[in-house]
Amino acid sequence: MRTTKLINRIGLVALLGILSLFASGCSDKEGAMGDEVVGQGTLNGVVTDDLNQPLSGVTVTDLSSAKSTSTSTDGSFTLSDIALHSEGQIVTFEKTGYETTSITLVPAKFAKGIATANVEMTFANAIIKGYLTDARNNNQPLAGAEVSVSTTNKAVSDAQGYYEIAGLALRDYTLTITKEGYPTLTTTIAAGAFVDGVATFDARLGSTELLRGITVEDLRNAPKWYNNEFKGGRNADAYPMFDWACDYMGSISTWTGDYEEQNEGSTLRIRNGESDQSNPADDKNFDTFVYGRKLITADNSKFTIQLRTHQSPCYWGVQIVDLTKAEPTLEYVGDIRIADSGSYYSEFFDLSPWEGKEVVVIVGHYRMESGDYWRQLVLRRFSFSNEYFANEVYTWMPGTEIADLPGWHMTESMVRSSMPQDLTHYTGISPVGGNRDNYIDAYQSWHAASHVMAYWTHMPLHKDPDVFANEGYMIKTRGGEPADTKEPEQYVYAKYSIALGHDKLILTTRNFGDNYTFFKLTAITMDCKAHFMDPSENDALEASAAEDGCWKFKSGEDYCHFTYDLSEFDGQDVMICISVHNGEVNGDENKLTLNAIDIQ
Repeated sequence: MRTTKLINRIGLVALLGILSLFASGCSDKEGAMGDEVVGQGTLNGVVTDDLNQPLSGVTVTDLSSAKSTSTSTDGSFTLSDIALHSEGQIVTFEKTGYETTSITLVPAKFAKGIATANVEMTFANAIIKGYLTDARNNNQPLAGAEVSVSTTNKAVSDAQGYYEIAGLALRDYTLTITKEGYPTLTTTIAAGAFVDGVATFDARLGSTELLRGITVEDLRNAPKWYNNEFKGGRNADAYPMFDWACDYMGSISTWTGDYEEQNEGSTLRIRNGESDQSNPADDKNFDTFVYGRKLITADNSKFTIQLRTHQSPCYWGVQIVDLTKAEPTLEYVGDIRIADSGSYYSEFFDLSPWEGKEVVVIVGHYRMESGDYWRQLVLRRFSFSNEYFANEVYTWMPGTEIADLPGWHMTESMVRSSMPQDLTHYTGISPVGGNRDNYIDAYQSWHAASHVMAYWTHMPLHKDPDVFANEGYMIKTRGGEPADTKEPEQYVYAKYSIALGHDKLILTTRNFGDNYTFFKLTAITMDCKAHFMDPSENDALEASAAEDGCWKFKSGEDYCHFTYDLSEFDGQDVMICISVHNGEVNGDENKLTLNAIDIQ
């Protein structure tokens, strides 16, 4: 198995002893055959590879006489009885998988008819290969694209989009991919990218690549960050505000690079496997990052990131891609930040230059050195608001609370600047089960499944939820607390644009046991007024209105449905909150199961 080595040479031809025995009769053409044979001689030597290992089976040929021989197992050779020309002659060294090497001999190199030439040959059996896809055609294979590393070393992608360039030395290459009507793509294939002589590079054409492996078209279709708060980690160090069952930053689907959900937060780690350590330092492009689309307004242009490190210093920052531009580019929000604290603290980013625009927000980590470079940047919370977050991590979102909802910690800026949802159906059942040890696998499956907590936001005011209940995502009360139908135990929320044909919400739910579950559906309009909604119909075993806009119900042994008519808000954006309350003192946890939510 061949290891990787970058060959630093200007030329590939080894020139040995370009001296003429007859100075007055030299030709200006190096290696040209003279008219006069001045004697015979023997050439011997050793051939090695670029790692100084002997090469056997190398064909050694004197071009003037066509005499040849092969090197033995120790790399040695002897080429006897070759005619010596007054103006010199060319001897070649050839072996499959290596660059052909030539030397020029002149009679002066022969002492008593014998000359020695030790030659090093460069490995040239490396391959660059990969698949090309068409970003303009739903990432179908792209045929007919030319892939080249030089004017002579090139390939054309086939019907499956596959290309392969063989016979290469182990060194850095500039790879260029062209096809008529598509932007040209140029990238560097470093010598360290070859593993056992093979480097793989897959690419998509048809859109400019802005982030590593991600094009403008990808970013136009990036998932939206609908709401304004994302929490990471699984430590219950401020229960229930921070708890593994309450922190859903890990459900974001666009973590790119070496990402891990850790106790302390969602962690961007520099890729540092054995093959990654040859990656060059780069302070312009993120090594590991996460991104999402966000509509920036005056109510959410103050972006706060609460974080810490495991190793320091960590170099990181925020970039923006303005999708409203004809040709979007990467824009940097301030300078590179340096994180060097093992304690949580806040960093602030002003996004006001992009107010009124839907942009892609990218948070990423830079590799600042080649080699063994292990860094971990721990993200505890993202906050988009009209004011920056305090350095104290264990606080609620900043801003003015909705006056009609004391104790809910729902702010006016959250209501106004959350983005309306696009989906109309959500499930509360996770396609992957789990617990605190492996929940991240479940969270990462939620987007594709349209799970409610990949899109809505959870507010754990007093209690944590049951994330993986078989019946659906479950919010519940504490047992034995005083009755309170005004302030919830916990709730979920999301924003909708209500319109004709899109103004009915159906909650599929159930509860357990003989106790009533008290819950409430609240619609908050953009003037920050709360409207407690009564269901227009339901099929629960028992259900009736209770105090302060709550409803209490028993579902029996099966699911039931509560339907809400939202047509009074047609033409408006409203924030919908579904909350669970301690409606009566019964010493038990009372549960509201979110099996499904549908907008019709």
